[in-house]
Amino acid sequence: MEVGSRESSAREACRDFFGAVREAFDFLTTDFGFSEVETGYRTPECWILFRNRTTEVAVTAEPDGEPWVAIEHISWDDGILQRLGATSLELLMEELQKNKKEDEAAAQAMSARVKRKARHLKEFGAGLLRGDFSLLPKLEERAPRIRQVMTIG
Repeated sequence: MEVGSRESSAREACRDFFGAVREAFDFLTTDFGFSEVETGYRTPECWILFRNRTTEVAVTAEPDGEPWVAIEHISWDDGILQRLGATSLELLMEELQKNKKEDEAAAQAMSARVKRKARHLKEFGAGLLRGDFSLLPKLEERAPRIRQVMTIG
């Protein structure tokens, strides 16, 4: 496959990803007051960032990979974004001891994988999404490198 057609294929996969994320994570805007603030693509990764006044949610994936959801505590100081702590949806779920076993065969399509991440974020992340970051110090102790994952660009 030529570089140009591979690039075109990856962009098409990202467009599919963006559509699936917007549909699945719509609850962020309707239930938690988030706005979509950025979409991006850099081979091989696609991402969408959502933000409200206290929280940033990054949904990233490689076209054929498992989506990754990161949740970050933010604040604004004189118009400058301050990043105060971050975790992943997986660590949050693990900490709350509700890591559900799902049928992986049913999650083969990107749309299904993205929807599953959205369900998990809605179910397990409501406290963080509303600005309750009391679990964040415990989660950060378990994964001190999560801030590197949040640095997408």
